[in-house]
Amino acid sequence: MDFADPLILSSFRILPYLAFTTNHYNHFSGRKSGPYNRLMMRAAVITVSDSCFRGQRVDVSGRVVAELLQANAFRVISHLVVPDEQAEIEDALRQQCEVASLVVTTGGTGVAPRDVTPEATRAVCDRLLDGFAELMRAEGRKQTQFAPLSRSVSGTRGRSLIVNLPGNPRGAKASLEAVISIIPHALTLLEGSSMQHDENEGAEEKLGEAVGHDNRDGS
Repeated sequence: MDFADPLILSSFRILPYLAFTTNHYNHFSGRKSGPYNRLMMRAAVITVSDSCFRGQRVDVSGRVVAELLQANAFRVISHLVVPDEQAEIEDALRQQCEVASLVVTTGGTGVAPRDVTPEATRAVCDRLLDGFAELMRAEGRKQTQFAPLSRSVSGTRGRSLIVNLPGNPRGAKASLEAVISIIPHALTLLEGSSMQHDENEGAEEKLGEAVGHDNRDGS
């Protein structure tokens, strides 16, 4: 069984690590396990909550999210709790993107004054993935009329994907379930898009040569 190496982050509360075996790569890719696949499926969970950070409330959402990730073949290497402070959320996101391909946050996505997770996420992302947020809100709308009040965003930082989820356990689970089937493909593109692009270019060149050859034969 694989266990994460300890991460020393003095600014954050670090919850007990959730061990997960990675003896197989799940059905999303259909490929066998290997060092590259295990690395690509490393995930970090960040709970954004003042009350959880102060120990006044149990972090149910973070655990629900971590369990869902594990059930879908992700190796959860860390679970942090940070307060609703934009600078601290940004720091946590940056540090976790250094060690995880997928960073999932829960909490701080509403319209309350201290809900600043989306602002922190935008600040550290290279690009935003609007479709993720649209899909999650559409799924949330099936459960509650207040789903459009969620300001969750998703985006990429380097080769890592960041996904914001609501702080409500039920909402967090439903939102992640709405996009989890396409996350492995997104990570594959982030990790190997240039290689795939080169391969596509080569295929197009070969196709062009074949078409030109056929045209010469027919002239």
